[in-house]
Amino acid sequence: MRASRLLAIIAVAAGAIGLTPGIAAAAQATTYCKGALPAGNYRYVVVPPDQACFADHTGVHISHGLLVRPGATFVLGDEGDPQDPSLTTLAGGVVSNQAANVQIHFATITDGLTLVGGSGPFYEHSAFCDPTEGCITWQTIEDSNITGNVTITDYNGFWQGFFRNQVNGSMQFNRNHVVDKDGNELQSNVITGDLRCNKNKPMPQQGDSGGSTNQVGGQATLECARISEPLV
Repeated sequence: MRASRLLAIIAVAAGAIGLTPGIAAAAQATTYCKGALPAGNYRYVVVPPDQACFADHTGVHISHGLLVRPGATFVLGDEGDPQDPSLTTLAGGVVSNQAANVQIHFATITDGLTLVGGSGPFYEHSAFCDPTEGCITWQTIEDSNITGNVTITDYNGFWQGFFRNQVNGSMQFNRNHVVDKDGNELQSNVITGDLRCNKNKPMPQQGDSGGSTNQVGGQATLECARISEPLV
């Protein structure tokens, strides 16, 4: 699926949700995001099951982690609106458990990123519904600086991408089966550690991204060996 089509569906979803504030006070230990997450300082943020959380492009600072629960959606930033990644910080790690959609752009993530499972390619509680496409799911991490290891496993949405990220650690990309033959696009990343990809369908590829091979400081093994080169 091309980026222009994805962005159009994002716009429809954002308008339907209205981006009205639906969060607990930021001073609380845990913020449950249902709707909009305005700029501000947060300790621990949880997106409850089947809820959608749209975060401001800049000025969101989480200190003790982000958790996206089953069937939930978390969207931060926009590929078409570049920002300085240092203006949005997600510390304490980002974790999803069977989420429908996790989409992060232009952020600084510390303590790693772990995305496990999904809610299927067509999920009735997905935030992205369209008369033509139905309710679809997709996952992408783009243009971000990540300190710590990255693990993306068992995602089963419609499409998935990982683009132009700086990963100060190693990455595992395993058993991700997406519907779109142009999915599992893994391009233009710099990974200082190892990159291991196994049992993905389709295999990690360039797709229509127009990206470049990944630069890997450690070993690029199995399915990712062919789309990677040594980090100089």
